[in-house]
Amino acid sequence: MQALREILENELEAVDQLTGLLEIERSLLEDNKHQSLDELLTKKNALLLNLNQLEQKRSQYVIAQGFDGSPEQFPEFLLKSDSGKTLIPLVERLKEKLEDCFQKNRVNGGIAELSAYCIDHSLSILRGTSGQDSATYGPGGQKPTQSESQRTLAKA
Repeated sequence: MQALREILENELEAVDQLTGLLEIERSLLEDNKHQSLDELLTKKNALLLNLNQLEQKRSQYVIAQGFDGSPEQFPEFLLKSDSGKTLIPLVERLKEKLEDCFQKNRVNGGIAELSAYCIDHSLSILRGTSGQDSATYGPGGQKPTQSESQRTLAKA
């Protein structure tokens, strides 16, 4: 069971590192420092690969003990194993930290998506193609005609 404890502790350490990278990523996204993201994403991918390998080791350990190695069955393995019950708090911490990473990653994804939308929208204005699907209205409240909507920076 000591081997399983070490695997779980290594997973916790990797998740803590991932949490730190996600916080840095959010800061870079908020500050529009997109050029700095490449190196960070490389580190993030390496950590995710490491976490995947640790999960596979954990699964192999459980299988070697004669149980199903699927993530869904892991809590059952811990409950049925006498010494596994002592690892439940460690597993719960790991779950909480993984959920936190998931949420942070979703927020970062939303920031990146919004940033990409703003860039695309700005480029479409410069190209003169933004008026075709514009949701803006003229002074009288009517939607502008296509000829009116094509008065863009590209035509200036």
